[in-house]
Amino acid sequence: MVMKALIFIHGLLLCFASYSQEKEDSATHLFLENKKSLKQVEIMIGDILSYKKVGARGYEKGQVTGFTSSKISFENKRKETASILYKDLESIVIPRSMGRSIGGVTLIVAGAAGIIGGISLTGQNNNGIGGSTLKSSGQGLTIGGLAALVGGIILIQPKHIDLQKSWVVKTTATQQ
Repeated sequence: MVMKALIFIHGLLLCFASYSQEKEDSATHLFLENKKSLKQVEIMIGDILSYKKVGARGYEKGQVTGFTSSKISFENKRKETASILYKDLESIVIPRSMGRSIGGVTLIVAGAAGIIGGISLTGQNNNGIGGSTLKSSGQGLTIGGLAALVGGIILIQPKHIDLQKSWVVKTTATQQ
């Protein structure tokens, strides 16, 4: 009877040890940190990213399904899962937030309208009555529209992170 109890307790200890090792290896937060600027980008389970493996020609797109201290797992559109070691990742592309994308598109539309309005004001001939004022207003509107257009394009660009340069991967586990 004592022997059965010892075997049972030993089995429980082995199960608990393997469970705690599994929990210890899994991470709850994944951060990409730039060593130079100390800027951090957080990646969460469920995020959709494009990633490029070392030596690959193009990017693959996938949804993050999990990560540990040494690898990250993605699920692609064909529902295939890929686990990749961090050292095998060359770069990651993170899409911009919805608010930033809307702001960028708004700036692009406003910039295009400014360019069109500025060009039409610059090209008008008012027979000398306030013509120079209209012409300079048109030039200013064109330049302002061009600046807004460029700013909007910059806002909607996704964030490219080159993991082979100054970015490092950090994982943390939160204690509950």
